[in-house]
Amino acid sequence: MKTVALAGLAAALIAATGCVSQGEFDAVVMERDQIRNDLVKSQDQIKSLESDLSNSNEQVESATKKIAELARESQEFASTKAKLDARITTLTEDVGAAEERARKAELAALENDAKTKNAEALISALRAMKSQASANMAAVKVEGEKTQRQIQNLVKAVLALDEVLAKNEPATATSTTGTTSAPLPDTGAAAGVD
Repeated sequence: MKTVALAGLAAALIAATGCVSQGEFDAVVMERDQIRNDLVKSQDQIKSLESDLSNSNEQVESATKKIAELARESQEFASTKAKLDARITTLTEDVGAAEERARKAELAALENDAKTKNAEALISALRAMKSQASANMAAVKVEGEKTQRQIQNLVKAVLALDEVLAKNEPATATSTTGTTSAPLPDTGAAAGVD
């Protein structure tokens, strides 16, 4: 743009005067060189910006790829998390069921233990009752044997008394009616004592 303006200015000066002084020429040349330098700098800046833009595009493309990769990894993580959550739920249910089975088994064991203790107590009570019954039977047997001996002694005493009475009475006795009395029966034989 500046080059076009400068060329137009130079053409106007030539057309107006027909000639150009050295100073004006040098000024125009200097301005042209400055414009040329500015143009070179602008081109360099444009190249630098294009390079930066290319780098930025590459960075954007790389970032886009990374975002896509992160999105894929995020989906995989979400899928893995869902599977782990389902597994945790299953394990939690399994643990709960196992705890319930263990609790029931413990209750059954306690119940069986209580039944065993009750049975043992009942057996002990029955044994004590049997022992007491045996002791009572032994005592009754001893008392029976003692009573039997007393009865035998009494029978013997009665028999001895009968013998004494039989010796002291006449063999036959006459009553007022004229009948004879029979001797006294043997009470020992009647009692069945040997």
